[in-house]
Amino acid sequence: MRVLVLSSLGLCLASITGCAIVAGYDFGKYYEGSVDGGSTGAGGASASASASSSASGTGGAGNNCGPGSGQDGGVGPYVMPILTPAVPRAIAVDDSFVYWVDGVTTDKADSVLHRAFKKDGSMDTQLVPPQTGIFTFAVDKAYVYYATTNPLGKNDLFKVSQAMPGTPGLLLNTMENVGGLAIHGGKLYWTGQSGIWTMTTPNGPYDLPVTMAIARPGAIAVDDTGIYWLDQGLAGTNEGTVYRADLDGKNAKPIADKQNSPSDLATSCADVFWTTIDNGVFSVPKAGGTVFTYQPPFGMAQGTLGVRADEARVYFAQGTNIVAAPFGSLMPAILSTKQDNPGAIALDGEAVYFTTTLPGGGGSITKVPK
Repeated sequence: MRVLVLSSLGLCLASITGCAIVAGYDFGKYYEGSVDGGSTGAGGASASASASSSASGTGGAGNNCGPGSGQDGGVGPYVMPILTPAVPRAIAVDDSFVYWVDGVTTDKADSVLHRAFKKDGSMDTQLVPPQTGIFTFAVDKAYVYYATTNPLGKNDLFKVSQAMPGTPGLLLNTMENVGGLAIHGGKLYWTGQSGIWTMTTPNGPYDLPVTMAIARPGAIAVDDTGIYWLDQGLAGTNEGTVYRADLDGKNAKPIADKQNSPSDLATSCADVFWTTIDNGVFSVPKAGGTVFTYQPPFGMAQGTLGVRADEARVYFAQGTNIVAAPFGSLMPAILSTKQDNPGAIALDGEAVYFTTTLPGGGGSITKVPK
């Protein structure tokens, strides 16, 4: 089974596979989505869709060395326009659907969570009424789980039924800042300022298997080998850290440090991949070791740069291109070019889904073959 995670562009996304420029937009905030990875999830079997309905996307994607997340939706490319002033912030895919968040600001009720058939982009459905500051979500077969921003600037967790969209249910007032969400093995995972939290889906109970102070909670990915997450560190510093722990929360440790605001996260069967606010793309073995640089930093990203991985390649934006690099290679293949600020990324077995953002607002959800 796979997990999908969404990542967003300026509104970031992230995805897991089995084993935005607008006034008021917060480019320092991490945006993501994920899908349930289940027992053998990939990049978070729902890399952002975290349910038995395998999926992959952004916000953190786990990978247990299984096939690509979700059933293939056909390789026919398409572009779904996002009309100004809204911008796409995160994306994920599962067996049947592509999910994304778009919005205008971070402090008004104008964030919209969408679902459409991934094969052709048809039947765009608004899953919940406009919410305030949706920045991360995770998907399983029964529900979409997401985080919003409350008047105190903290984050609340909600869920909405896949079968009966429209009415969200409050899960938890966290009373702290939340980073990413991921689903794996019947549990919802998230990063918070007090550590790594879990909830047995769909209604609890809650647990805190990893207790630690996280300065700026970021993306999270979960697969059969463990929990992987980001502490973005203080803004404007190289204090970001990549961590891992066993699924029960034991043996938590840093596996890469001194990172410049790491923003998105994904895993393959052997490695952890992440991006930084200055457009860097890196990996490290899951147990720790030598950091490999796929793309050296080259200035500040307009939004969060997404990353996803399947069983053989890592996918990310390189300037106006979407590229795929074999593991350990500095020779990526260009899959799509001349894109406007590509950001969040999601994968299935045959296609790459990603967000684009226009300078004055608007953008697209775009699908291209692998």
